[in-house]
Amino acid sequence: MSRKENFRKIGRIAMFLVLTVMMFSCSTKKNTPFRRTFHNLNTHYNGYWNGRESFRQGVNELEFNARENYSFVLPVVYYGDKQEAASLAPYMDKAIEKASIMIQRHSMVFDKKEQVKWIDDCYLLIGQAYFYKKEYLKARRTFEYVTKTYTPAIGAEAQLWMIRAYNQMGEFEKSLTLLQQLQPLIDQHQVPVSVIRLFPLVYAEYYLMQDRYAESKKHLENAIIFNRNRDLKTRLTYILAQIYQQEGDLELATEYFGRVIKRNPGYEMSFNARINLAQSYDAEKGNKSMVLKQLNKLLNDPKNEDYNDQIYYALAEIARRDKDTALFKENLIRSVASSTDNNYQRSKSSLELAGIYFNAQDYPNAQAYYDTAMQSIPDDYPNIITLRKTTSMLTELVENLVEVQTQDSLQRLAALPETERMAVISKLIKKIEEEERRRAEAER
Repeated sequence: MSRKENFRKIGRIAMFLVLTVMMFSCSTKKNTPFRRTFHNLNTHYNGYWNGRESFRQGVNELEFNARENYSFVLPVVYYGDKQEAASLAPYMDKAIEKASIMIQRHSMVFDKKEQVKWIDDCYLLIGQAYFYKKEYLKARRTFEYVTKTYTPAIGAEAQLWMIRAYNQMGEFEKSLTLLQQLQPLIDQHQVPVSVIRLFPLVYAEYYLMQDRYAESKKHLENAIIFNRNRDLKTRLTYILAQIYQQEGDLELATEYFGRVIKRNPGYEMSFNARINLAQSYDAEKGNKSMVLKQLNKLLNDPKNEDYNDQIYYALAEIARRDKDTALFKENLIRSVASSTDNNYQRSKSSLELAGIYFNAQDYPNAQAYYDTAMQSIPDDYPNIITLRKTTSMLTELVENLVEVQTQDSLQRLAALPETERMAVISKLIKKIEEEERRRAEAER
């Protein structure tokens, strides 16, 4: 071995020994500037940074794979369902593990005060990870610990996350109490800017989760003003457009859906904004020919093949406003026929048709479309229990009607002279044979 290689080897060993001595000498038992610096650097650039990156990666994956139902008013933030939460678990567990190790190894408490400034961030990260795993009780307890233990700056942020946890748990009275406690601090700017930006989002979320849409509007508008994230501002604008549409304020709904389109969002939001813009068409004020032209343009675009059911439904809505019952019904039938993987839209269009046939006392067709809806209806569809009962009762009614009609037909057939009776039977046989022939040709 050459002298140069020997020196390199000795240098590596010496460096290892120095780092080892530094590590063991940097105990958390003594409060010195050097030790505080050492533990701050290690906490931030080692465990906390890695844990935070894992958390962000999980949230980004959730948002990227999100399949949101634009038939409902969108939530302020998409948190996913239980199945999606399970897929996030590896990312969140890593975040919890990294942050927990940093707390265990680097926390320095002297005179009841934490000396390592990243420890409170580690606790906050743990709570956020539990929140996205939908372990709300653990999340709430962690956030509560942060609010009681650390500075008002991070305590206020933890309090907002605690409100989010209470919202998800349905404990809205507790959410409101905390929101009211924070309001003076927000008004007087006694908290960080990040908390001021988050506050209206959480307040809007509080109202939206209770379907108190009118009360959420002020907070959504404030959130648009205070926040800088372009995608978030676009999403909040879309939510406001949905609320105005739901309230029947078609003029404002049109304005806000138009704003969304101008902001050039992702394809799905852009498509749904255009569809809802058409559905917000005012028969007295709007330019129907322009709206129809836009919808037909969407219909002729091959990229929208999987969305044709929604386009036909929008066309049906225009026909409904124009009181064109025949066209309304025709477009609903096309909506059902063109539906591919949007179970909510298939159910919605089928139930509209079922209602038309039911009101016309055409019970067999009404039952058929109720049955179509029930085959694909999501579990979270409004009034699903009542709809299932209605379908069951209507099925029983139609079965009885068919039996009565069959008996009446047989009795009338039996009363005919033999030659006429045989002619009717022969005609029925030919009809059945013709239907079988057509079916066989269609299957070739």
